[in-house]
Amino acid sequence: MTKSYVDFFLEVYQAILKDYLMIYPMDRLELNRDMSRLRLLARQRGLGVFTLDLPALGKALDRSLAEGRLLLDGLPLSRNKSRSSKLPRLFWGIWNRVFEPSDLLRSEPDVNSILFLRQLCYLCKKVRMDCSSKRLFASVDEFFRLDNSLRDSSCDWSSDTFEFQGRSLSLTDHTMFPRPLPLDSFLGEKADGPPNTDYPMLDSVQRTADAIFSLFGSFDPREGFAKHGPGAVSDLRRDKDSKYLFPNWPEKLSNIFPIAEWAYHSYSAWIDNLLGFSRKLMPSWHEPPSKLIAVPKTQKAPRLIAAEPTAHQYCQQNVRSWIEHRVEHTFLKNSISFRDQRPSGKAALRASQDQNHWTIDLSSASDCVSTWLAERLLRSNESLTHAVHSVRTRWISNDIDSQSPTFHRLKKLFTQGSAITFPLQTVFYYVICLGVLAYARGLQVNYRNLETLSKEVRIFGDDIIVPKDCGEDTVRCLGYLGFKVNDSKTFGTGKFRESCGVEGYDGYDVTPAYILSIPTALGPIAVTSNVEVSNNFHRKGFWHVAALLKRIGERNPISRFPIVGPAIGASGWMSFVGSSILGFKTRYNDNLQRTEVLVPMTSSKVQVTSTDGNASLFQYFTERPAPDTRWVAGVRGRPATNLRRRWDPIESYIY
Repeated sequence: MTKSYVDFFLEVYQAILKDYLMIYPMDRLELNRDMSRLRLLARQRGLGVFTLDLPALGKALDRSLAEGRLLLDGLPLSRNKSRSSKLPRLFWGIWNRVFEPSDLLRSEPDVNSILFLRQLCYLCKKVRMDCSSKRLFASVDEFFRLDNSLRDSSCDWSSDTFEFQGRSLSLTDHTMFPRPLPLDSFLGEKADGPPNTDYPMLDSVQRTADAIFSLFGSFDPREGFAKHGPGAVSDLRRDKDSKYLFPNWPEKLSNIFPIAEWAYHSYSAWIDNLLGFSRKLMPSWHEPPSKLIAVPKTQKAPRLIAAEPTAHQYCQQNVRSWIEHRVEHTFLKNSISFRDQRPSGKAALRASQDQNHWTIDLSSASDCVSTWLAERLLRSNESLTHAVHSVRTRWISNDIDSQSPTFHRLKKLFTQGSAITFPLQTVFYYVICLGVLAYARGLQVNYRNLETLSKEVRIFGDDIIVPKDCGEDTVRCLGYLGFKVNDSKTFGTGKFRESCGVEGYDGYDVTPAYILSIPTALGPIAVTSNVEVSNNFHRKGFWHVAALLKRIGERNPISRFPIVGPAIGASGWMSFVGSSILGFKTRYNDNLQRTEVLVPMTSSKVQVTSTDGNASLFQYFTERPAPDTRWVAGVRGRPATNLRRRWDPIESYIY
């Protein structure tokens, strides 16, 4: 498999360089040498050249664009062209259009060359391949080490009854700096803490948090909507057991979500269960742990998430919907959109031109949200704090690496996998950024000022965009609060910015396209994915790459799609010169009175294992299917995607 991947990647690199030669034909000799070097490197170093070494070189390129000079720091593939030039020998002709031989950024670097360099470096960054066991175990070890490094909470988050200390907690209290302070601390920097001059900044963040979470009002679970998500849970067999028959309903959860109201569709169903009429067993009061799961991401490292217990996952959705509703009905909507990252991408592109904003990225962002931080930011809204405590899973189990703990009590608030993680951490980052901005501008923390400032900040998950006059302060404050700022993806100088998958230089989009897998892979998902990847390359102007993927993909008979224009929503190979259904069968449908064409189309089918009794009725009331929907109660398995030829209106392909 490795050899086939290497051969395929080399073909794609050859196609990228052909696209480059369409703009700069005078560089043909230099690019031929580059291809020879790539082939030699692939033989010597294997697949890692494409999936590890070149992406690392790409990160150095991005940082160099921001700093104004070449910063390669002895990375692989960065050997100098010659003694008189500090530019890398590999792709030297392209580097030379961006940087001076002395390693300084040119006054007017060629934007096309920046795009091609980034495309060459990042082409294989997101290839869907499992990483090595060594890297997997290192990621698991880092997960537990990071959790152990978090600050200890002031309240007892491990108890069933949560005794909240409220206003007595603060971001500036002594718990941030556990060691005794020297007598002369007020004359300089404090031990284990920020300079004395940064206390007003932390106080501004605290006041902002108090104002924002007071604005949310009291938490009422009846205003939210609980439901089951599509993911796995830790206390049931996937695709086997119904999530609507909760195996556990912990006492801690019942403090906010009473079992009679939230685990059954009616009180009568709860009584029937108590009497043993409808189920063999009552849900246990035991709280099972979440389960650590490694999801393949890249060859560099996996993504570690956690499968939550069934009842917790169900009620987390309720808290999530309540938070999102509050954001949508307050001025926070000026900065936050939970389901649309395009505003952040546009803001990053704009910032690359006017340089008025920083783009900040965090490493292991959700894993750094400690209970210590949560109890302080949420102190003005005790009802929401109790709700967060009730749906939080306190333990996590690990069966990935035997060298790491099998069971671990968590210090982080939530893991990736919890339904509440994304919206709550987004609001936390918003509060921090807004508080720092108010401090930097010398403004009082009140609702009028916060609403005005909110229009200058954009937050989507851990992708943060803030004005440049508070960029350094924001990075420093995030560090004080336990977050790890990703220096390689945080930009405040130069003309390069990156956020939410959009990467810009001086207002130009220089976001590369990515190869996800070999297009010869069989199966409908692989086929449709290859079409989408090919179209993405075509959209960005890499036409030789798009044609290569189309040519390889069409070796598979089911990959024969029509050619469609960019304005057409139907599936097919993209072209900017129009559509074509040449070679596809057509017919006139007398019943529907329309002309149709026979084309490959995808469809998903979900296997449903039927259930009956109260679980089915509870599922109906929870999912609320539309009256005209064919809905069946039961345990839904993983969707099975099919690719078959079907008759579709010809208007979908010709315009």
